[in-house]
Amino acid sequence: MKTLASTEQQVHDFDDIELLTNITIGTPGQTFSVIPDTGSSNLWVPDITCSDKKLKCNLVCRISLLCNIFCDKSCCDKSKINKYTKSHCDGKVKFNSKKSSTYTKNGTLFTLQYGTGNVSGFIGIDTVGLISINDSILEIENTTFGQVTKASSDIISTPADGVMGLGFSNSNSKNNIPVLTNAANQKLFDKNMFTVYLPYVGNDNGMITFGGLDSDHCNSYVDYHPLSSNLYWQFNMQGIYISNGANFQFNFWEALSDTSTSYIGGPAFVVNIIAQFANANYSAEYEAFMIDCNAYIPDIYLFSSTKVFSIPKKLLVDRYDENICALAMFGIENNGYAPQWILGHPFIKSYCHVYDLDNMRIGFASLRVN
Repeated sequence: MKTLASTEQQVHDFDDIELLTNITIGTPGQTFSVIPDTGSSNLWVPDITCSDKKLKCNLVCRISLLCNIFCDKSCCDKSKINKYTKSHCDGKVKFNSKKSSTYTKNGTLFTLQYGTGNVSGFIGIDTVGLISINDSILEIENTTFGQVTKASSDIISTPADGVMGLGFSNSNSKNNIPVLTNAANQKLFDKNMFTVYLPYVGNDNGMITFGGLDSDHCNSYVDYHPLSSNLYWQFNMQGIYISNGANFQFNFWEALSDTSTSYIGGPAFVVNIIAQFANANYSAEYEAFMIDCNAYIPDIYLFSSTKVFSIPKKLLVDRYDENICALAMFGIENNGYAPQWILGHPFIKSYCHVYDLDNMRIGFASLRVN
């Protein structure tokens, strides 16, 4: 086992839609591209036995731009929508337990539901490796992970092989200890924390620094907020100010830092107001608020009890191509039973996010200007 005080792992931003990073599972390591997800706690990858039953071309494929990114080319013919095409795990790297000398089968069955679909399979135990930027590997022994044997088409049609949850144990993970909790229990880091940095502009890769603050990209002062939930990287947010004069204050608002969400989600009535000021119109085809690529967007400020967060306008425009753009926000209708705000990529690109497991808090640091 290789112990490191901290390790920096590269994160690739795939078309401003999905974050990807590489890990290994097993001995010798089998490499997988996974989504680092602070909004969930489970690690899973496709198993070698993943069903070869044919899947239907999912509904997202009806949108030509998204089809070119997420779907098999055969699905981009609209006549194929809801007809059978590729198999559950076509094109994915699959875990083969017979090739790992450190594998132990748990066998507990599981099903995980996501906003875009679900996966199911069984639990295994093996060594998980975090691959650093210098190709050294932090090995986390005896890590439980899901071996997926079945996945819905919306899940498996993404570029990733699987998901690495960076959250806490919850009702969906009672049969496994999350990767970082396991690393903390084994005292692999000087500090049980990690930092997520995403570049503000350009196509440069981002970084996850496990075990400390990313001092290369983030300023040293971190504004910390206690977690308002023991299940998620969630904190209290007290309001939003929009530069046109709209001001909303709610002491009960909760905000979730979510590395797997490409937009910012907020209360539907607030997002609708922002969309109106940007002359954005909701498109059922794109399932987004479509705007002129040069549209005026008001300045938006989120505020907590100690800090005001500004979100650059540039990050609130998602450019599909030269002439087609969307507002990088979506409305949430949850009746108060879930976080009112989901702070996805535009917010994470605005500030370094520091996740502190030991002190159950989340912090935000300004980006360093080189």
